[in-house]
Amino acid sequence: MTTPTTPTLETAKDDFLLSIDHPIRPENPRAEREKISRVAGRLYVSGALEFDRNRAAEQLQTWIGAGITHYLAVHVEFDFEEFIRENSDIEVVHLGVDDHLGRQDLSWFDRIAEAANAIFANPDHKLVASCFLGVNRGPSAAMAILCAQGWTPLQAMRAIRKARPIANLAYARDVARWNTLRHGGTELEARAAEVQVTAWFARHPLAAGETIREIYGRRGW
Repeated sequence: MTTPTTPTLETAKDDFLLSIDHPIRPENPRAEREKISRVAGRLYVSGALEFDRNRAAEQLQTWIGAGITHYLAVHVEFDFEEFIRENSDIEVVHLGVDDHLGRQDLSWFDRIAEAANAIFANPDHKLVASCFLGVNRGPSAAMAILCAQGWTPLQAMRAIRKARPIANLAYARDVARWNTLRHGGTELEARAAEVQVTAWFARHPLAAGETIREIYGRRGW
């Protein structure tokens, strides 16, 4: 996977370079939920397959068309493995957690990084990370994967939000902490990394609650 050049400018300019223009209220969140979003290289993020088998089959064909070989399922609410196995050659990797909006155990990111690194060891493999809506867990997993590939947390957040405007990245602070500590950083440095993430969110607000309600409302879940 190609990694970006780490900016060498002073912090203020670096922060500017890692900022993007984006809507606080994304247009048509429902369509964004179903979209398979290419974040970088062979890494994608999407919402889960539909419960309607016909619609799910259409989505799966989109994944196949994109060349997806592996589905990293970071949800625990349901299991599409049997359907995927019957209708494609895509391999399913289960690393699900609850979307509780609290702090995630950092070992979760270790497992994600280990799985992704093994998958990407084959240059023909492409991975989609997916939770239910593709708003919190999936994008956060993608962030951990990028960090494991050498990206900084802010670089990863920028790429994910640019590719997927509905990405709320609720566990980005946890990813930043994990990334710092796994490189031997101190607790103080881990807290500083979290502060950088918080500042990035302040510069890039997202009406997450509204977006999620619109997704649910349009679908009628």
